Amino acid sequence: MEWKKKERITLKAVFLFERITGKPEIETAEDLYIFFYCIRATNGDYSASFSDFLAECEEKPELLADFIEQCTDSPPARYSIDTAPDGQTYIKTGGGIS
Repeated sequence: MEWKKKERITLKAVFLFERITGKPEIETAEDLYIFFYCIRATNGDYSASFSDFLAECEEKPELLADFIEQCTDSPPARYSIDTAPDGQTYIKTGGGIS
């Protein structure tokens, strides 16, 4: 799986996210992954299960980082992307979405 800029945020993806979470906006890290999956699932021929999607995101954390950076000029204030001393990329939470 590779995040492709051409995969845009569609109304279908937004509606699917709201139906799954019952929320109109992203509030948690879990919401962020669900929204990313909704975009993938409603664009093109992406057919991975949510479980397979999460497994791939764990193997390649840069996928979510790329998604966040391409959807916004920088990561939202609530989430930041960092790299551990061992080179592992991870998402830190804190603050509020501005």
